[in-house]
Amino acid sequence: MMKQYEKSELAGSYNIGPDLDNCVTTEKLILEFENSIGYNIDWKYINNNEPHEANFLKLDCTKAKSLLEWHTVWNISESIHKTNEWYATYYQKPFSDKININDLTNQQILDFMRGYKNGK
Repeated sequence: MMKQYEKSELAGSYNIGPDLDNCVTTEKLILEFENSIGYNIDWKYINNNEPHEANFLKLDCTKAKSLLEWHTVWNISESIHKTNEWYATYYQKPFSDKININDLTNQQILDFMRGYKNGK
């Protein structure tokens, strides 16, 4: 983070995660993933009667938001789409004429930073 670079006293560990409105269930995450890749995944819920951890897990990002003025840029759908796009490109033939993984990575970083600067 730029603020950590500019002010060494801000160096440290921070939780980075979605805002509350972008927290989703595992099922919703799978459905978003399926929608992004364009086909259904064969999956099923299995209840093994194992100890239950919690109904809702979420990172507390208060420190990053307050000290670094960090904020989310992409919603859950766009985040999943960008991740799928990157992996699909990465696993193509290494020297494919389609999209170069370095070009895509740089483009996604620029897209993210433009959104970040615009307060998206």
